[in-house]
Amino acid sequence: MATVRFQLRRDTAANWTSVNPVLGPGEPALETDTLLVKYGDGSTGWNDLPYAALNLPSILAAYAAGDVPSDFTLSIVDSPSETQWRNAIGAQEASANLDAISAAVPIADGPHTIGGITITTAGGIITAIS
Repeated sequence: MATVRFQLRRDTAANWTSVNPVLGPGEPALETDTLLVKYGDGSTGWNDLPYAALNLPSILAAYAAGDVPSDFTLSIVDSPSETQWRNAIGAQEASANLDAISAAVPIADGPHTIGGITITTAGGIITAIS
């Protein structure tokens, strides 16, 4: 059986920006220093093309399945644009409020009245509010 080797056009972000090539329709190209990809449309220069969106569900599914993360997926986690990645997956930055929640101790099961509101818990889960 013949071996097929698929290779993307690749260069550094600075070189892509300075040359500003027009990629063919659907042609992918990789920034080797950021590991970000853009796809051409046949008429737009590199500098005006958006970066490709990642398929985060498939990446997260791979983690859940126990696959060892690749250098590419690790670069997403450690990316200097962590705010963009956090926003893309709907996560928020750590804060004092989140730290406080993580340190919370579950209350005992049963009804708990606070300020005229009764909250009933069972197994650490709120089952009723009245």
